[in-house]
Amino acid sequence: MPQADELRMVDGDLERDGWCEALYRDGDRLVGALTINSQSVVMKYRRQIVQGTSWRDAL
Repeated sequence: MPQADELRMVDGDLERDGWCEALYRDGDRLVGALTINSQSVVMKYRRQIVQGTSWRDAL
């Protein structure tokens, strides 16, 4: 798990939908992402993390 100031569920509900996405924030930057049964978006988040995307833009 990345060093983070906040972990926020941003989409889906594991119990209801069977998938979910969560993002990790450190300062004003996206620093991590967790996806469960949502593989199609993991590469988008990976790209944003490498590019240093702001938290606001990531949301």
